[in-house]
Amino acid sequence: MDPKEFDSENAKETFRKHIDSYIYNYPFDLALFPEDKIFIKDLVKSLYFKPGVWAKIEQLRRKDIEQKVNGVDYPVNYNNMIGTCVLSALVARDKRLSDKIIYGTSRGGGTHDIGKTGISDLVVHKEGTYTPQERLAMQMHSLLTLKMLEEEGEDDYITKECGYGHHIWIKPPKDPLAKIKSYPDVSEDFVLSVPARIVCIADTIDSIVKGRPHRKSNEYRVGSVSRAKSEIYRESRIWEQNPDGIHFDPDLVPYFMKYLNRIPTDDGNHQ
Repeated sequence: MDPKEFDSENAKETFRKHIDSYIYNYPFDLALFPEDKIFIKDLVKSLYFKPGVWAKIEQLRRKDIEQKVNGVDYPVNYNNMIGTCVLSALVARDKRLSDKIIYGTSRGGGTHDIGKTGISDLVVHKEGTYTPQERLAMQMHSLLTLKMLEEEGEDDYITKECGYGHHIWIKPPKDPLAKIKSYPDVSEDFVLSVPARIVCIADTIDSIVKGRPHRKSNEYRVGSVSRAKSEIYRESRIWEQNPDGIHFDPDLVPYFMKYLNRIPTDDGNHQ
């Protein structure tokens, strides 16, 4: 998609409409209070990306729709960026980060997966389990996101690190079989920024709660609040079920749980 032939205003308006749909429809309409929704709507009005970045965002939406999830137009990866943008902004606000960092974190959430536009649709929208080669291809999307942002002249380091670092564990596993879960590979003294840690959790929560309708396995296809809570808690500390490495920042987990606890769990109850 050539940015010169692309209407970034239409892409921005489409993005806003999807944000509205996200915050006013189940399940996250139950998680957000009216003041939260006003905050998000005001923030989105101010979101700015260069035309080439808007083109990548819109390209991802169109690629998703072209694949048709179970015969339905459902932009799964695009919608995940919408949800990650919303949840990241809310937690950055709740943590009382500066306005600049809140803004950068929301932009990082809204662009973190544009690198998937550079990966084969056969891999990105595969229904079944990835082969080792396909998994490696998918893991390139973080680096591709960073590359695309830099090529379009993005100069906000927060936005770029969220794209680059949203799959990096805060304490990467040392076991070779587990280490591949944290990518791209970084040095032992690398410290992931708070905005990227926020986007990491927001991305995971949105994916699990909303589900991945294109996957065959019910574990991934069907959304689950309970499973989201379980995974976030399990991978935010070292214990018998997670003996080597910490995925999610335990200091950030309560900020996200505040919203998840407002949504009825899979048995219909609040927790």
